[in-house]
Amino acid sequence: KVEGQIMNLSNEFDDQISTLANNVEDQIINLTNKNSDLQNKVKNMKCKIITENFTLYKVNPRLIRNIKKLIPEGQKWTNINPTEGILTYKDKNYYVKSSSTYDNHISHHPINLFDGKLSSALFGTQWASNKQNKDLPSYIKINFDIPVKANVLLLTSKSSDAAPTDFEIFGCNEGENFVSLDKYNEVKWTENDEKQAFPFFNDKKFTTYKVVFYKSKSAGYFACAELNLGEVIE
Repeated sequence: KVEGQIMNLSNEFDDQISTLANNVEDQIINLTNKNSDLQNKVKNMKCKIITENFTLYKVNPRLIRNIKKLIPEGQKWTNINPTEGILTYKDKNYYVKSSSTYDNHISHHPINLFDGKLSSALFGTQWASNKQNKDLPSYIKINFDIPVKANVLLLTSKSSDAAPTDFEIFGCNEGENFVSLDKYNEVKWTENDEKQAFPFFNDKKFTTYKVVFYKSKSAGYFACAELNLGEVIE
C-alpha cells in the first residue's frame, strides 16, 4: 500500500510539474508576444515621427541640424575616363559616373564635385554636362562598397542658370532595379555657388544612388560645383 501511495504521489507531482511548466511556457510566449507588439509599436511610432520630420525638412531644410556626409571631400580621386572616377579612402572605394562631361574637359569632370574647393571663376572646378537631351537625361551615379542609407542630397550651384531645377533621386542594390526615392521640381537658385539641401525620406540602405537631372533654369545644360549624399542624424 505504501508503495502504491508513493507512486500515486509521484504521478500527481509529475502532473503538477508538467502543468506548471506548461503555464510558465505559455506566460513566456505571452510576454514575448507582448514585447514584440511593443517593439513594433515603438518602431511604427519612430517611423511616423521620422516621416513627419522629413515632411517638415522638405518645407524648410534649415531645420536639419546635423548631416553626416557619405562621400569624403578634398581627397585625391583617380580619373578613369572623362565621365568616370574612383576614390580609395580608408579602405573604402567610391565610384562616380556622369551621363556626360562638357567637351570632355578636365575642369568639368564629375570627380570635381568632391574636391572640396569652390572657385569664383565661372569655369572653375565643377561638373558640367553636355547639352540637355529629353530622351537621354543627364545624371550623376554614385557607388559605395557596402549599402549605406542616404536621406539628403547636397548640391552647390556653379551658375544659377545651369543649376538643376527639376531632378529625381533613385537608389538600388546590385542586381536590382532603381527605385525612385524622391523628386524635386521648380527649385529656385538665385546665385552662383549657392548651397542647398534636399532631404528625402528613405529607411533603406543602397549601394548605388543616382540623381537624374531633367531641367535647369535656362542654360540648356547642367553644372554643379558640389554634390554629396548625406544621412540626417536625428
